[in-house]
Amino acid sequence: MSDFFQQLPVLSTIGLILIFGFLGSQLGRKLKLPSVTGYIFAGVVIGKSMLGWVAAAPESTTALFLDNISIAALGLIAFTIGAELHFGKLKKMAGKVLPIALLAAVGATVVVAGAIILIAWIFPPLIIPKATISGVVPLALILGAIASATAPAAVMAVVNEYRTKGPLTDTLLATVAIDDVFCIMIFGLVFPVSVALTGVSSALNFSGVVLEPLREIILSLLLGGVAGLITTGALRIIKGRGGVLVLVLAFILFLCGLAHHYHLSPLLATMAFGCLVVNLHPRAGPLLGALHNIEPPLFVAFFTIAGIHLDLGMLAGLGGLGIIYFLARVCGKIGGARIGGSVLRAPSVVRRYLGLGLLPQAGVAIGLVILVQENPHLGSVMVGGQALPDIVTNCILGAVALNELIGPLAAKFALSKAGEISGEEQ
Repeated sequence: MSDFFQQLPVLSTIGLILIFGFLGSQLGRKLKLPSVTGYIFAGVVIGKSMLGWVAAAPESTTALFLDNISIAALGLIAFTIGAELHFGKLKKMAGKVLPIALLAAVGATVVVAGAIILIAWIFPPLIIPKATISGVVPLALILGAIASATAPAAVMAVVNEYRTKGPLTDTLLATVAIDDVFCIMIFGLVFPVSVALTGVSSALNFSGVVLEPLREIILSLLLGGVAGLITTGALRIIKGRGGVLVLVLAFILFLCGLAHHYHLSPLLATMAFGCLVVNLHPRAGPLLGALHNIEPPLFVAFFTIAGIHLDLGMLAGLGGLGIIYFLARVCGKIGGARIGGSVLRAPSVVRRYLGLGLLPQAGVAIGLVILVQENPHLGSVMVGGQALPDIVTNCILGAVALNELIGPLAAKFALSKAGEISGEEQ
């Protein structure tokens, strides 16, 4: 049976994904779960973890097509997040959101790295048998830096589905929008130090530590900003929702492809694009209304494909290190957000529940894992008899699988406890 489905034409495979994603969302609603959880579960069922109906080879036409759909959907999601960042609202929130987001990111990094080092010192077998503390420290710093990443797509899906409104929703959307900026900066600062601590390279240069992360951030934002200015000017001439929709979608796809090709951040580029368009375009309401009409199938495809790629076998192989990483990241995100909210006297619902909304983790974390794998110095670094890049990969992929399943539920719980989901939607 699996052979039959694996040999389906590409378009039939897309149809299969949409059908099962839709069925998963219906099951999720019956169980009072977010639709995104249903999409991911449906993907797991037809993916390599269970039935294996959609398990294309990495370089196959089907796999490449699915990857492009995921990139396009993520671009639309990021655009929508950017479109929520009105300048007036941002001006009021900037003094609170930026420090809270920074503390949540730094909190995850510090708690994860600290927990791994402390436990490795007290009880090494729980981390990696036969590993020395000097070998664990670089590994802990790399994992801590990756822990700062949050996946905005799952958060946005929950917010859209339940049409939430309130201080927690506003703070959560603004936080996930800038989270990638802090994550890239933290990783850019920590990673060269970690490589140097392994002893294979002492190249701690200013360019690698500071300039490269800043280059990625600035160029990504600049790319989205230029596209926003061009689109805003064109939208003053174009009439009709159809033309508006075509132009905006065209730029989203263009930005995603260009950013991906030049190793920039598609998320930051499309967020900046959405933010600029919605703030400069005089008819932003109809624009977003037109985009909302095409969001459902892309959301279904994006999260169902994410479920297809999830390998539940990674959960069984998490081991002590993976469990410590997962639990420490939860504590770091919640603790950092709570400390930041308390210091800045944010509303109580923000202090209590913001951290729960920051648990999803996917694309950016996986991208950073790839950077670790591709580093020419780390392939020969062994920690307790295992290659350091392999340890990072197994730990993060297992934790991503767990976070993608639990994250949307945590986000819904947080928004519900904050009273920002209407009674009939819960």
